[in-house]
Amino acid sequence: MNISGVSSSGTSTASTSNSSSSEAAALEKQKTELQQEISKERQSKDDEKTKSEKIKQLEQQMQLLEQQIAQKRAVAAKNNAAGSRTSESEKNEAQKGTSSLGGRLNVGPVANSDRTIDYRV
Repeated sequence: MNISGVSSSGTSTASTSNSSSSEAAALEKQKTELQQEISKERQSKDDEKTKSEKIKQLEQQMQLLEQQIAQKRAVAAKNNAAGSRTSESEKNEAQKGTSSLGGRLNVGPVANSDRTIDYRV
């Protein structure tokens, strides 16, 4: 019978979430700058063909930025949700006295990577 402690790290998801959020904010800033460039180009005195090509390129860059922003926000939301679930389960475990944190052991059967089951008491 193996008896082992289990630890959890909620801090890594929090830092990943913060990182994704700040990256999304930086991308939002780039998007705003691109919008300003598009406005300037529309008001420029270039010929229509040149103006159209530049605006098309800028709009394509804008679409890529929007996709990246959506992706970063999704990652941040996913990490926030995972962190919330972890915190909630830790509260529940603490109330039961079986928390996986603080050196206390979980009680009950636990599957191992070698396909055996350990029983924790």
